Amino acid sequence: MEKTVSGARVHKPTPASTWLLVLCWLVYTCSLLGKVNYSANITQVEDFFGVTHQSAGLVTSFYFFAYGAG
Repeated sequence: MEKTVSGARVHKPTPASTWLLVLCWLVYTCSLLGKVNYSANITQVEDFFGVTHQSAGLVTSFYFFAYGAG
């Protein structure tokens, strides 16, 4: 059913579009939490895996590029 608001048509959201919005929000939230948690624990990751700070920082760079592409 369409309604008009100031001459523009407004469509009622379908269940599929609602689920898509929720799914996108969930993926974004999980990605953000992963990035924040990794950045907070980067020194422990370096010590545990024995990698350099530059190597461990690549993960943060990939988060940046994935965010930009997304």
